[in-house]
Amino acid sequence: MKDDAEIKRLCHSMMAGARKIYGSRLPNDVMVRLEHEFTTIVSAHDAVAPYLVAYDLVNDLRNSGVAIGPGRGRFISSFAAYVLGITSIDPSKHGLVLEAFVTANLISRPVFYLNIGIGGRREAIECLQREHGMEGVALPLSRNEGRVVHATDILVLDEKAKAAIPRRWNEELKCYISQCYTEDAVNAGGIQINIEESDKVTHIRRCLPTIGDHETRFSDMVASYALDMSRDQELAESFNRRRKGEEPVAYIHPLMEGVLRETYGLLVYEEQIMHLANILAGFSLHEASRLERALGKRIMDAVLQMKEWFVAGCLANEKFRVGKWLDDANARRAIEEIWQTLYAAAPYAVSKAYAVCRAYLDCRCAYLNLKRSLGFNAEAQRREVRRGV
Repeated sequence: MKDDAEIKRLCHSMMAGARKIYGSRLPNDVMVRLEHEFTTIVSAHDAVAPYLVAYDLVNDLRNSGVAIGPGRGRFISSFAAYVLGITSIDPSKHGLVLEAFVTANLISRPVFYLNIGIGGRREAIECLQREHGMEGVALPLSRNEGRVVHATDILVLDEKAKAAIPRRWNEELKCYISQCYTEDAVNAGGIQINIEESDKVTHIRRCLPTIGDHETRFSDMVASYALDMSRDQELAESFNRRRKGEEPVAYIHPLMEGVLRETYGLLVYEEQIMHLANILAGFSLHEASRLERALGKRIMDAVLQMKEWFVAGCLANEKFRVGKWLDDANARRAIEEIWQTLYAAAPYAVSKAYAVCRAYLDCRCAYLNLKRSLGFNAEAQRREVRRGV
């Protein structure tokens, strides 16, 4: 049974964070997304505690002056993580959805992958030790001969987990070491927080006081990162041709345009598969997440079952059955073509959340380097003018 006090604290913290960003009167779309995410998090398998652990940790690190990055991986798909300040990226601006991170049939706790400035990991361990006690924090064994070797995972243990996980004190690291690997510790009730030090996060922190904090435009870079990650050369070449107007952009059905417009009609992201299943066939985002994973991993029993649901959902969708698609034969031909497109693209589709994280850090670093360089050059020119050069 979930801890009512934790649930109330999560709800209060989410609302407070949202009001800090959007003002006291929250827009309707923000309220809808907050309610959806809160309900999903509470109903998911032990998801409330990891959110609160990450929330408290990030706040403590900020108060200690540690540079905090946008995060890594799928957790930036969570609007709750955004309003809580765990990530600085608004998922609603990038078409990211919570179900890519927390799904209804989740069988293990969600993991937050944080990136922080160089030297911040030690501070993170100490913050967690102050919050959860020395015995409530441990480092897992690595697979490298059972030793701790540059591990990025940190385990937070409640009373049940402390009783189940053997550990020993390491004087050099000033932390307990669990006598089992991360996955075993998580199965025993531990909360896994992954913390990676990043020189890019440190660099951004150093640049900002000099040149000021300005938001950068990096949406155009996200697709290029995703295409590089997908390693699908043909897809990348088609994307570039379409971007230059050398190849026509077409959509099998008009409902697909809103999802695929940013990638010129091509399926690049896992989230696009989810959105298409939702819009075309009425899949819930939970169901769409399971569909994307089944297609991507070629879990054929699930694929065949979900294809039946997809076809039936499209045929029953009034927004799909318009124009020439009122005819059953035309509709079924279009549905089959769409399904084959999803099936072919899924193994190469990339998490947009991952691509956004990479683009955010690299574009921001490049922008700050340019601004700082221009600032230094301008100052040098002013000195030369003052000297009469």
